Amino acid sequence: MPGHWFSLPHGWCEAVAGGIMLGAAFGLFAEAGENKLGTFLALIGAGIGVASIALISKWLSKQEEFVAEYTSNPTAHKALFFFAIMAVHTFAEGVGVGVSFGSRPEKGESMAVAIGVHNIPEGLAVASVAVSHGQSVLTAMAVATAAAFPQAIMAVPAYLFVDFFSQILPIGLGFAAGAMMWLVLSEMVTEASESLGKKTAATTVLLGFLAMTTFEAIFSS
Repeated sequence: MPGHWFSLPHGWCEAVAGGIMLGAAFGLFAEAGENKLGTFLALIGAGIGVASIALISKWLSKQEEFVAEYTSNPTAHKALFFFAIMAVHTFAEGVGVGVSFGSRPEKGESMAVAIGVHNIPEGLAVASVAVSHGQSVLTAMAVATAAAFPQAIMAVPAYLFVDFFSQILPIGLGFAAGAMMWLVLSEMVTEASESLGKKTAATTVLLGFLAMTTFEAIFSS
């Protein structure tokens, strides 16, 4: 937990995690866009994801007084919102693993390994944000682990009902990508800019994005 051991400012955690999430979102689009239909369905899913998350965020912003009344951490709802979006994104990844195993087992093995490896930087992103919002290291580790549980949960039904899930997979991947991109651009970049300044925040987000895309390119090849 860099934010714990090195006392990184809140803005640094938000910027690095935001860059990692943008890289993961682009990876989801790449996975969904294996053909023109997949690309089209992914774009539809992204639009639905952006609209849904924007509405949920608007509702959550009205609950700040309620959250402040029951917890000493006034930003707890933001950390929960972040966790929920990352969990939705792992749902889509779990479906992708199950569909891969159901359609082509040899592809499923390689995809499962790739997903498992890229859970490392994503888990770091989730944990860093949790720590920056006042959670303990153990809580952050638990949250990061829990965010990946939907992968295992959704992989089994996707494998058993591969024909159905293969049809909706591009929409699910697009939904997750759109939700993540909205969160980064609307919330995380803004908070990082307030703490670090626009130029430093933008540079840090870009470096996180490049690191994640490079990481995915290496382990998906």
